[in-house]
Amino acid sequence: MCLSVPVLPDISKFDTWKDLMKVTTRSLHGAADPLSSSPSEAADYIAAENLLLKQAQMESFPEEVKAVMSNRSIPSNSRLGPLSPEYDKDSGLLRVGSRLQRAEHLEMDAMHPIVLDPHHPLTKLLIQDFDETLLHPIPAQRGFWRNCIIDTGFCEEGRPPCSSATVQATLLLYWSGLFRTIQHKNRKPFERLSDNGTDFVGGDRELREAFKAMAPHLKEQLAEQRIPVQPTKHSSLWWNVGKRVILGLVLRSQRRGSWDPRACPVQLKGKTAIVTGANTGIGKFIALDFARRGARVIMACRSKARGSVALQEIRKRSGNADVHLRLVDTSSLASVRAFAEGVLREEKELHILVNNAGASGLPRDITSDGLEVSFATNHVGPFLLTNLLLDLLKQSAPARIVNVSSVNHWRGKVDFSHFKGKNLGYTMDSVYNHTKLHNVICTNELARRLQGTGVTANSLHPGLVMTEVMRHYNFMVRFLFNIIGIFFFKSSEEGAVSTIYCAVATETEGITGKYFDSDCSLVLPAPLARDPALAVKDFEFCERLTSKL
Repeated sequence: MCLSVPVLPDISKFDTWKDLMKVTTRSLHGAADPLSSSPSEAADYIAAENLLLKQAQMESFPEEVKAVMSNRSIPSNSRLGPLSPEYDKDSGLLRVGSRLQRAEHLEMDAMHPIVLDPHHPLTKLLIQDFDETLLHPIPAQRGFWRNCIIDTGFCEEGRPPCSSATVQATLLLYWSGLFRTIQHKNRKPFERLSDNGTDFVGGDRELREAFKAMAPHLKEQLAEQRIPVQPTKHSSLWWNVGKRVILGLVLRSQRRGSWDPRACPVQLKGKTAIVTGANTGIGKFIALDFARRGARVIMACRSKARGSVALQEIRKRSGNADVHLRLVDTSSLASVRAFAEGVLREEKELHILVNNAGASGLPRDITSDGLEVSFATNHVGPFLLTNLLLDLLKQSAPARIVNVSSVNHWRGKVDFSHFKGKNLGYTMDSVYNHTKLHNVICTNELARRLQGTGVTANSLHPGLVMTEVMRHYNFMVRFLFNIIGIFFFKSSEEGAVSTIYCAVATETEGITGKYFDSDCSLVLPAPLARDPALAVKDFEFCERLTSKL
């Protein structure tokens, strides 16, 4: 029996990576229309990508590939010698080896990068796609940042302002979007600042006036907390903080939204939507937006008192009386099942499900179901709720599932013992990061399983938002969070935009299994969230877990 080998396209004839991938993916199935826009299976996409990478490596390093595959030493004069290339049996590709094997806490692609020739046409397409997807869309801006990034004055570790999907989610993630450089234009220095692609150009005079105007307010805030305005040992620290606050304020005042919900004409009359955590924060503004569009809105809240207050406010502001409150505690699987039973009993249709409820900084605890409380609240509860309502969503198709995750999922790890509270560290809110990673992974697998049903599933990052998600932290952390948030973070209404975009916008109709950034752009999630085998394993684990509890 002879197995047919797919004929790969000529890479040099393509102008973009996306077009090349479309044709290659279609060629695996012998499709008549290789440029068809119908969605491809994740496995097919990865297979096509691997085939192209193998071809590029074989064309660039034929002797090295053959040698490494045969467990022989590469030629002594090979330019790959310093990289100590090794053969990855899983992908069939050459990767960097040597001392990087001893590195810890690195993903496979970071620890052992794939070896490519910088002059190969495939490499050029990849770099071009990376630039267009992850950096500023305007070439002039890209050139500007590449020239000035080394001389930045406000970030010790220079990083270009990329989308959140490309930078490490450490503290640098929050501040690395803020840069300053002095350039000379007509012999006059001026400031150029950037907040992920939003530019503001102003003179030194404006910044001085802004700082002068803010000084009394800063002194008042410091006095209320009994913090000396001019501490003897840390004066330079407060000066640097003050400069960052002022610059952040200027950036915030100049920030432009990428999509305006109020300009979106979509109406939801006759549609039913469920929003968890709808009594406060972005959840309340999501429910308010749906109500304004005429939807029947079910506010799924844990607190009856706070939910009732939010219910009356939403009804009044939207003029829509078809807004209802139902109680659910996502940390309790019994509560989730009771809520779902009520929905299935009383609702004939369900078109939008927004899993927004979540908490950060929860103290170490185990629920009555034997689950770590953050995992139960942020992932297992929403996972169970979604699966219990799937049949109703399918019957109501087209329907959308929107899971609110976080850019912090980049810092998360997958360890199934975490669900029971084992092997967990609680520093820097690592537990929250793990749960948000599981959100994205399971959303992608759910989307794959729902293909052809008319139900889509996407996840997103709402942005750095001034919400009550930090309410479980101690006073000092909350105080700093709130003070800094005034200048740098989004309001709850602004933070709701990306969720509303995924739930109602015509631009996202039919899109599924994707991850959206806070500016409503479609970006790549963390590498672990792009592993289809891990997604299946994670989803099946959660299925077994919820079926036993």
